[in-house]
Amino acid sequence: MIDNADPTPWSDRLGALNNALATAHKHLRKASADPFDVVHRINAVRQALKSVGVDADKSLDAILPALETECVRLEAEFWGLLTQACAARGWEVLGSTNRRLVNKALFVSQEGSAVKVEDLAAGCTPYIPTLMPTLTRVVEELMASEAELKSFLGVLAKVYDAFPRPGSECSLEALYRNCIVELQKPSFWRNPTSTSFIRLSRPAFRYRISEILRLGIFTTDGRAVTLGTTTMSKEAWEIYSPGEQRVVIAGRLSLTRLGGSNAD
Repeated sequence: MIDNADPTPWSDRLGALNNALATAHKHLRKASADPFDVVHRINAVRQALKSVGVDADKSLDAILPALETECVRLEAEFWGLLTQACAARGWEVLGSTNRRLVNKALFVSQEGSAVKVEDLAAGCTPYIPTLMPTLTRVVEELMASEAELKSFLGVLAKVYDAFPRPGSECSLEALYRNCIVELQKPSFWRNPTSTSFIRLSRPAFRYRISEILRLGIFTTDGRAVTLGTTTMSKEAWEIYSPGEQRVVIAGRLSLTRLGGSNAD
């Protein structure tokens, strides 16, 4: 209850109570079907009400056990449910740890009630109905047609041919960074703005390399992409290899002509 001995003017105390009740109502009104979100909001309501001396523990504690049980179940079943949801969209989920590759493009990781989607700043929860719309948007933005893959390979070949190297192999990390530069239009360099910047995310680069390998796309002069390993962790890329049908650690790339001769 509100402390009657509090010297704070009653109008200030009433205003604080009103604000706390409004905050509590806002959290409860915006609660979704995601049990992880509801648990978060219930705890926020508890804190808001306690700040003005209102004890709602009994009412809130009556709701939490069922929610927490559901959260534990969803955490335990996350990868199975995610794999089913992705399969319905024609996407493969690769891996067996708490970090797996979706549609050969981006990594999703889970640590308890926290789910991280690569290239997204905001975290997610293991509640699939909430996660999938976000994941779908990200994955669909990464996908490319065969014509777009051929165009990208043209950019990659241009960067590869211009890059100084001692042999046929070039650092994947260096190629990635230089492809970003090459993709920008001349107008960007005259007036660099965020709206005119052409983005190439790491998942997009990874997906394009995998798809070029899977489809067997060659450069216009008949060269094929070949991946090589690396011992340098800062150069390492995790990329799905269609030939090996698994995610491999690659750090080098070469463009090799048919018949095995390398192009410098």
